Amino acid sequence: MKFCRFELLEDPGTPRTGIAYEGRIFETDGTNSIGVHEAMEIRLLPPIGRPGTVRLFRPGELAFDYNNPQVVFGPNETLLMPPHAERIGLLPALAIVVGGAGAQIPVAQADDVVLGACLANVFTTLRDHGGRAFDVGTAIGPAITTPD
Repeated sequence: MKFCRFELLEDPGTPRTGIAYEGRIFETDGTNSIGVHEAMEIRLLPPIGRPGTVRLFRPGELAFDYNNPQVVFGPNETLLMPPHAERIGLLPALAIVVGGAGAQIPVAQADDVVLGACLANVFTTLRDHGGRAFDVGTAIGPAITTPD
C-alpha cells in the first residue's frame, strides 16, 4: 500500500490522508472511505507531518547524522536557498518510517516497528573544508510504501 497526505486544490490548507492506487487517491480517515480524487485535483504534502526526529544513516555503517525535522518538506514544495550557502549538495536516500515508540529497538524486533519506506532527497550545504550541513532541507515522498 502507498499512504499519502494531500490537500484538494479546491480546499487548500486542509491536510487529508489517503491511499494512492493506479493514479487516484482514495481518501480515508483511517477507518472509513471518504472519497476518490484524481491526481490533478490534489497537491501532495509530505507523507508524514513534522517527524519528531530524523536520522540519516550512512550506507554500510551503523553511524548516523541528525537532521533537522523542521526542514522536512513534500514533493510539491519549494526549497529556498539559504543565505549562507555557497553550494548545495544532494544526497538521495531511502527513508524508513518508524511507528510507535521507535527508540532503542533490538535488531530482531526492528521489522515490527517499521511502518514503511519513502524516497528522500537530503539537501546539504557543501563547505570548503569538506563538511556538510544537513539542515537545508529534506524532501520526502510522495508516499509511504508499506512493507507488504
